Amino acid sequence: NEGKSLITLGAGTGFSWGTTSLQVPGGQYYLCWCSGRDSPSCSSVTDFFLPLGVFNMASPSAEQQARVVQCVSGTRCVASGFLGHGLRQNDR
Repeated sequence: NEGKSLITLGAGTGFSWGTTSLQVPGGQYYLCWCSGRDSPSCSSVTDFFLPLGVFNMASPSAEQQARVVQCVSGTRCVASGFLGHGLRQNDR
């Protein structure tokens, strides 16, 4: 759906992307709003001119998501060198 949510819920107090998985790389995404009054279809990027906030997706970088780390049950396992957005030391 090109990142657009479904029609708002609860008289405009909530929104959803439905049951489809939203798969995006880690990073900052800006949430913007289209009222539907001036442009009922809300089909153009320029219709979404009111910024609502920022959505942060924390995850390893796309290249590192493909890395495989093999660990043996019951033994210490270290997976180091992961970089990405929103990751902090001691994350588990």
